[in-house]
Amino acid sequence: MHFKSSLVLLLSLVCACSPPPLANGKACSSDSECKDGFCTDGVCCESRCDGACSACSAEKTGGAAGVCAPVKAGTDPDSECSDDACGSGFCGGAGVCAPKAAGASCRAAAGSCDVAEACDGVALTCPTDGFAAASVTCRASLGVELPQATS
Repeated sequence: MHFKSSLVLLLSLVCACSPPPLANGKACSSDSECKDGFCTDGVCCESRCDGACSACSAEKTGGAAGVCAPVKAGTDPDSECSDDACGSGFCGGAGVCAPKAAGASCRAAAGSCDVAEACDGVALTCPTDGFAAASVTCRASLGVELPQATS
């Protein structure tokens, strides 16, 4: 009988040292604490949820904690979206960075033969550098300026 009570005591100590894994949505600090093995944004999550503009915390998504979802449109809580070229610097609400509006200037004309480029409202990058039509005569203050590609 002494052996059996020692075994019960030992098992109770082991169980006390190893709490059950946490459910999705519960606060965590490491993957090993979570039932599904993912601690993301400080909560147990259903997946790694490491894509741009995605999160597992209700504060970032406006949805349920523990469910990987797109962050709220117009925010970028993890600074994942660029605001250079045609990127707005914000998430678009569908798990992707949002572009600047169509027509927003992204590259000024670099000379009399170069033309300014504008964002198309879809891509995050500025269109390829364009030049004046071949029929246009380009004149700099000193001589003729030939179209040259610029970045």
